[in-house]
Amino acid sequence: MGNFTKLLSKHYLLLLLILVVAFVLRVFHLNYDGLWNDEIYTAYTSDPELSLLKIIDFLGKDIHPPFHNLLGNIWCRIFGFNDLSLRSFSMVTGLFAVLSVYHITKLFFNKKVALYATLLAAVNFYLIRYSQEVRSYAFLILITNYSFYFFTLIVREGLSKKNSLYYVIITTLLLYTHYFSLFIIGAQFFAFLFLVDWKTIKKDFKGYALTFGLPNALFLFWLPNILDGLKKERGAWRDEAQLTLVYDYAKDFFNDPYLAVLAIITVLFTLVYFLLRKHYNLKRLERSFHPDHVALVILISWTVVFFMLPFLKSSTSSTIMFNRYFIQLVPPVLILMGYYLNKIPSGALGSALLLAVAGYSVFVLFSHDNPYYTKTHMFREAVSEIKEKDPNAYVLQHGKVWFHLEYYLKQNELNNFSKGHDVARRTTHFAELLEKNKPQEYYGLLNLRPLLPQFKDSTMAPMPGYKELESKTYKNSYGRDCTKVIRYVKVIDSTASGAIQP
Repeated sequence: MGNFTKLLSKHYLLLLLILVVAFVLRVFHLNYDGLWNDEIYTAYTSDPELSLLKIIDFLGKDIHPPFHNLLGNIWCRIFGFNDLSLRSFSMVTGLFAVLSVYHITKLFFNKKVALYATLLAAVNFYLIRYSQEVRSYAFLILITNYSFYFFTLIVREGLSKKNSLYYVIITTLLLYTHYFSLFIIGAQFFAFLFLVDWKTIKKDFKGYALTFGLPNALFLFWLPNILDGLKKERGAWRDEAQLTLVYDYAKDFFNDPYLAVLAIITVLFTLVYFLLRKHYNLKRLERSFHPDHVALVILISWTVVFFMLPFLKSSTSSTIMFNRYFIQLVPPVLILMGYYLNKIPSGALGSALLLAVAGYSVFVLFSHDNPYYTKTHMFREAVSEIKEKDPNAYVLQHGKVWFHLEYYLKQNELNNFSKGHDVARRTTHFAELLEKNKPQEYYGLLNLRPLLPQFKDSTMAPMPGYKELESKTYKNSYGRDCTKVIRYVKVIDSTASGAIQP
């Protein structure tokens, strides 16, 4: 009865309401857009026809670890293999990621601050956007938050079998979700050295070494793949390591310059406070912040150290800077914002400002030129139109990666398409297909982003005996060319009619 009353308390009803808001925003337009290149990479490994061992072998050629892909494969075995199922997996993990913000903020501070931070997380542009994308980022937020949760318990309470075990398991899975999690470990290590005195460490050195060393030791199995990946030439989409990225990434996280500035000020104020307290008498601030020092040190390490480690690496060698790789920065920034809003002496004013920030965040979601739901690629639309015109269409597909277009051809049960890992093999296979079945027409399907060098004119030569009749280019919401469909028809013998078969 007591637990039931607790669940019906005002506090938990507010939490439930926030989670409902988070759910609505994440399920809205969930399947509005088809999958784009990177999402189809995840979709390819989610195919139930692939074994888990084949997925690990396939991902062994990539820098990103396999854990999220394995989960996606298991999810699709249960709930089906299609766009909606894949996006639902991200939506569900994104919703639990919002709940994890509540749990860790309550551990850091109290229930009120936890509600503040959870509301900000529920309406945050970046967290919503990546709760709808078929990639690992929503899950990455979820598992990062719980890694810090058990890290904080260890720092505060010392080692225990339960907390150490949970930390090792969750942090190992975190490392196997995204290689940037290595920098999360670096941030935790910095906070640990700052917060735990040497006498405590020395007292149970083996326990601490095992707890914090075991996840890294278990990750050694995948480390060679990351080192090989870092040696490869990366795309031009990576950012140069410049301090202006602090503002640029903050603006990306909130899709708004004003909220970005507010977030930066929040982090800078905390950092400056810790720097100044070493040299100046800040008794008034000390009295206010001292009970929260452990949480604030962890949060400032989480934000500053996590950003600076890849920044320094990118400043001295090839860059690895890219905005969504830093999505793990969003929760600590939102937690700090909620903390300072709660610090406002007038509780009514703090609540009003919270609602103003949350309301403006919702306004940003729908009013800006770049809402969180946007059409990025048009694979789904292009293939669906081919399907409508000819359910048995023959399709010659070309793109930089062979399975980008193949995913939607299979989803639409268009089985007469070119197969092979490279252009030559695909073309040869398709020529054999045409020679065997002699269809009256076929379609060329081009992925224009990125386009193979031999198709820079956005077209392809017709197969022998065929001629181009018409074409259509699909543009995304930014006005960029994404996909092109070309219809080719068989040329009738000129001695018979000299015409092109319609």
